[in-house]
Amino acid sequence: MLSYNIYSGYSFSSYFEYPLMVTQDVVMLVVFLLFTGRLSPTLLVPATAAVYFAYSVASGSLPHALITTLVVSACLKFYM
Repeated sequence: MLSYNIYSGYSFSSYFEYPLMVTQDVVMLVVFLLFTGRLSPTLLVPATAAVYFAYSVASGSLPHALITTLVVSACLKFYM
Protein backbone atom coordinates (compact mmCIF):
# COMPACT_ATOMS: atom_id res chain seq x y z
CA MET A 1 0.00 0.00 0.00
CA LEU A 2 2.85 2.40 0.74
CA SER A 3 4.32 2.09 -2.75
CA TYR A 4 0.85 2.45 -4.30
CA ASN A 5 0.21 5.68 -2.38
CA ILE A 6 3.58 7.10 -3.39
CA TYR A 7 3.10 6.06 -7.02
CA SER A 8 -0.40 7.54 -7.17
CA GLY A 9 0.89 10.88 -5.90
CA TYR A 10 -1.33 11.09 -2.83
CA SER A 11 -0.36 13.66 -0.22
CA PHE A 12 2.02 12.40 2.44
CA SER A 13 -0.38 13.24 5.26
CA SER A 14 -2.95 10.77 3.92
CA TYR A 15 -0.69 7.73 4.38
CA PHE A 16 1.87 8.95 6.95
CA GLU A 17 1.29 6.06 9.35
CA TYR A 18 2.33 3.42 6.79
CA PRO A 19 6.05 4.33 6.58
CA LEU A 20 6.27 4.41 10.35
CA MET A 21 4.59 1.02 10.73
CA VAL A 22 6.72 -0.54 7.98
CA THR A 23 9.90 0.78 9.60
CA GLN A 24 8.81 -0.51 13.00
CA ASP A 25 8.00 -3.96 11.59
CA VAL A 26 11.34 -4.23 9.80
CA VAL A 27 13.31 -3.20 12.89
CA MET A 28 11.39 -5.65 15.08
CA LEU A 29 11.93 -8.47 12.57
CA VAL A 30 15.68 -7.82 12.33
CA VAL A 31 16.04 -7.65 16.12
CA PHE A 32 14.07 -10.88 16.51
CA LEU A 33 16.12 -12.70 13.88
CA LEU A 34 19.36 -11.36 15.34
CA PHE A 35 18.63 -12.48 18.90
CA THR A 36 17.30 -15.90 17.91
CA GLY A 37 20.32 -16.59 15.70
CA ARG A 38 18.25 -16.90 12.52
CA LEU A 39 19.72 -13.90 10.72
CA SER A 40 21.65 -15.42 7.84
CA PRO A 41 23.09 -14.23 4.53
CA THR A 42 20.46 -16.26 2.66
CA LEU A 43 17.85 -13.72 3.79
CA LEU A 44 19.72 -11.06 1.86
CA VAL A 45 18.36 -12.19 -1.53
CA PRO A 46 14.62 -11.97 -0.68
CA ALA A 47 15.18 -8.73 1.24
CA THR A 48 16.98 -7.21 -1.73
CA ALA A 49 14.23 -8.37 -4.09
CA ALA A 50 11.56 -6.80 -1.87
CA VAL A 51 13.43 -3.48 -1.70
CA TYR A 52 13.94 -3.50 -5.49
CA PHE A 53 10.23 -4.22 -6.08
CA ALA A 54 9.16 -1.45 -3.71
CA TYR A 55 11.53 0.98 -5.42
CA SER A 56 10.23 -0.07 -8.86
CA VAL A 57 6.67 0.63 -7.80
CA ALA A 58 7.48 3.94 -6.11
CA SER A 59 9.66 5.21 -8.96
CA GLY A 60 6.99 4.61 -11.59
CA SER A 61 8.88 2.07 -13.69
CA LEU A 62 5.97 -0.38 -13.45
CA PRO A 63 2.70 0.31 -15.32
CA HIS A 64 -0.19 1.75 -13.33
CA ALA A 65 -2.49 -1.13 -14.36
CA LEU A 66 -0.12 -3.67 -12.78
CA ILE A 67 0.08 -1.72 -9.53
CA THR A 68 -3.70 -1.36 -9.34
CA THR A 69 -4.09 -5.09 -9.99
CA LEU A 70 -1.67 -5.91 -7.16
CA VAL A 71 -3.54 -3.70 -4.71
CA VAL A 72 -6.93 -5.13 -5.70
CA SER A 73 -5.71 -8.74 -5.44
CA ALA A 74 -4.17 -8.05 -2.03
CA CYS A 75 -7.42 -6.51 -0.78
CA LEU A 76 -9.51 -9.41 -2.05
CA LYS A 77 -7.59 -11.84 0.15
CA PHE A 78 -9.17 -10.24 3.19
CA TYR A 79 -12.71 -10.78 1.90
CA MET A 80 -12.39 -14.41 0.83
